Amino acid sequence: MHANRRRHWVVLLSVWLLVGAAAVPTSAEESPPNLAGQLTNAQKKLESMETQIVSQGQRIDELRQKNTEGQLQPLRTASQIAIAAFAAAIAFIAYQLNKINAAKTHIHGLFRDYLKLRFDYHQKQLEKGKTAEASAVPLNTSGETLAEQLAGIELYVLEEIFLWLEESKNKWIQKLPLSLSPELDTEAWRATIASHIAQYPDEVAKSVRNFAECYSVEFLVCIASVLKMPDITEIVKKHVEAKRAGRPRQLGNAILSYVPPKPPFKKAVVGLGS
Repeated sequence: MHANRRRHWVVLLSVWLLVGAAAVPTSAEESPPNLAGQLTNAQKKLESMETQIVSQGQRIDELRQKNTEGQLQPLRTASQIAIAAFAAAIAFIAYQLNKINAAKTHIHGLFRDYLKLRFDYHQKQLEKGKTAEASAVPLNTSGETLAEQLAGIELYVLEEIFLWLEESKNKWIQKLPLSLSPELDTEAWRATIASHIAQYPDEVAKSVRNFAECYSVEFLVCIASVLKMPDITEIVKKHVEAKRAGRPRQLGNAILSYVPPKPPFKKAVVGLGS
């Protein structure tokens, strides 16, 4: 568009010069060849001027194009950075969601295995018809019976679920819209923990008395809130106070009541000549 406009100006200028040259009064003695030469020179100058004008126009267009590209380059760089940051955020969220789903799958599998173990235990006791007798046989130095050992396994599984719930409620990703954040029914899981503790209170209480230091303080508080036994509440209170004060927690009966076995008695070998 700029080049065509320049060409129009060049043509108009050429016409004006030609008309001006024709309007100059000439004498009869002036030779026609000189006029033709002047016109030829004028035409060459006009062509040279036209070439220069076109060249300058092209140069101006190139400079404008480079200037435009220079202005757009920061915008392109910023857009590339924004796209890369958005992709990194999506990848991080996907990674966190995968971790949450993996933890949830682990907890479901762990709880399923415990339930199967509990079911198999009761089924075998019923088949033998000696539920009370078999449950009362001590199996270790702490005097644990099979039922009490199973209660210990139960508490370890329930503690795993409890800690998983505590960790999940503090995750920022749980606050995302429901379309992105996996659904977690915290209240249902807490009710599950409480119901299983309440089903075997005596076995659970004995496991706490023997191995209180083996459980987290937060989970001990959960157990005490369900059992509501004075001695268990007192044990848990001491563990809470020790943790707040930064002191070692009190050992359970399993360690406190442990008595190292005596070394075997060696009879003196009497020599034949004595």
